[in-house]
Amino acid sequence: MLHVFDSMNEMANVVPDTVTYNTVINSLRTTKRLDLCLFFIKEMGDKGLEPDLLTYSSLINESFGRSGLLNIEYLI
Repeated sequence: MLHVFDSMNEMANVVPDTVTYNTVINSLRTTKRLDLCLFFIKEMGDKGLEPDLLTYSSLINESFGRSGLLNIEYLI
C-alpha cells in the first residue's frame, strides 16, 4: 500500500486527495500502525487537505478498541 502511495507522489500529474489518504490511513489502522496513521493525518494538513469524518471515526474506533484513549487531542 505505501509503495503505491509513494509512487503516486512521485508522478507529476497525480496528487493524493482526502480519499487517497483515508484509504492509506484505514489500511494502516487495520495493521495496527497508528504511528503511521498519525503521520499521514499530519501530512494531510501539511498539504492543505482536511481530514473528514471517515478519517477521524476510523482512528477513534481503533484507539478505543486498543487501549482506551490514544493521543486523541492530536486529532482535534
